Amino acid sequence: MTNGLDPKYLLFGVFPLVGASGGQAVGIGWGLLAAAVFVIPPSLVVYAGVRGGRWSDRHLSVRTQRLPVAVGLSVYVTAVVVLLYAVDAPRPVTATAFTMAALCALTTVLTAVWKVSVHCTVACAFVAVLSCAYDAEAPWPFMAAPLVALIGWSRVRLRAHTVAQVLVGCLLGTAGTAFLWHLANAAAA
Repeated sequence: MTNGLDPKYLLFGVFPLVGASGGQAVGIGWGLLAAAVFVIPPSLVVYAGVRGGRWSDRHLSVRTQRLPVAVGLSVYVTAVVVLLYAVDAPRPVTATAFTMAALCALTTVLTAVWKVSVHCTVACAFVAVLSCAYDAEAPWPFMAAPLVALIGWSRVRLRAHTVAQVLVGCLLGTAGTAFLWHLANAAAA
């Protein structure tokens, strides 16, 4: 569960699904482009850091190793959001990028003092973004919701997080996404 539903895979899936919410194929293309720019470069940096011995594993399990990467990632994804707005990407795609970048910044702040579950934050954000994008019209959010429980269970079972860290990740991913998604759409209107 932890590896198969890694945050980067969920992010790579959510952007095209959200892009499709507008009903036009061009939205899917924008979603795929945003996913690639959002996910691939940071993933390559993490893999290089693990291979080079700077970080213990690709999940950045050691909190002190997580913070510098999270700060760099926050800066990078913020630049991606600005770029998506500048090129006038579809609103659902830019709202998703804004939401995920803001959640990245929030988890970075929390990481400075405590190890919140990024897996659970992103999993809940995945479900919440789909709910916002489709206004509960599509089955995506309901089909994806059980995955959150499996991810949370796996993180605790692997002793990567405590139950509290998983629950805070879920709360941040759900409530944070609902707020940030609507903020992004209000700002764009």
